[in-house]
Parts: sequence; structure tokens; C-alpha cells
Amino acid sequence: MALLQIWRKKQADKEGIQPSHLLSDLSLKELVDKNVLVRKQLEGISGFSLHKVDRYGKAILQEIRKYYLSQQHVRTLKGGTYIQ
Repeated sequence: MALLQIWRKKQADKEGIQPSHLLSDLSLKELVDKNVLVRKQLEGISGFSLHKVDRYGKAILQEIRKYYLSQQHVRTLKGGTYIQ
């Protein structure tokens, strides 16, 4: 969750808004708890409108994948990726 909090702070600073106005702590916790890895899953996270999915989804998913790769929880198989 720390990587997502850092991303949220940087993004909020760029936009001149409070980090909690970008995404709530509850939304960040849900992203982690539900192991969100694909765009479609973002739509089921509280606080994620389609606008937020379109605007921030790619960057958020990159941060989540970066975390999993750094923790070596991700394995690549023919044609796909999964988390252990």
C-alpha cells in the first residue's frame, strides 16, 4: 500500500489537490486486499468512477505490478501472468 500512497501523493501534488481527494485510503486498501491487476477490476473498487479508471487506471496498475515484481510474487507462463 505504501507504493500506492506515494503515487497518490505525487499525483495529487501535480494536480494541486489533497491526496484523499484523488483516492481515499479505503480505495487504496481495497486495491491491495482484492489483488487488483487488470483495468476491469478497478471498476469494482469503491471511489473508482469510470472517469478515474480512465484517468488513473494505467498508472495505478503499473504501481501494483511494480510492487509484485519487486516481491517476486509474479510468474509469467505462456500467454499470461499470475500471482502466487
